[in-house]
Amino acid sequence: MPFLPLFIIFAIVIVLSVALVRTDQDLQSKVEEIEPEFLQKKILEDRVPIIIDLRDPKSYKKAHIPGAQSMAPEDLPNWAEKLQREREIVLVCSNGKRSRKIAKVLEKGGFEFLEYLAGGMDAWTFETENE
Repeated sequence: MPFLPLFIIFAIVIVLSVALVRTDQDLQSKVEEIEPEFLQKKILEDRVPIIIDLRDPKSYKKAHIPGAQSMAPEDLPNWAEKLQREREIVLVCSNGKRSRKIAKVLEKGGFEFLEYLAGGMDAWTFETENE
């Protein structure tokens, strides 16, 4: 019977090790989450960052944050080289998950001031534009 407790302890050590490595990687990242209220405040104070909407064109046309540019994630190599790396960039998707992942990819490409909208457009309760 000593095998089972030893196996459980070993499994816990493995799980904790993986969790610590992942946490360490997140601590090294400069990608930040921005709350919708704080982004809205920046917009109202004319401190507007570059806002990139990663949703599909239909969703973008229906409603987007004022001043946001629609860019497809699959075209990342094309539009990333045109962005100003020294400017603040906020990425927006539907719920914040895709924009966080793409922000981390851009960070590896040398972008320094990256944020993703917490909760994405699902959490945006302020004014929107449509086309």
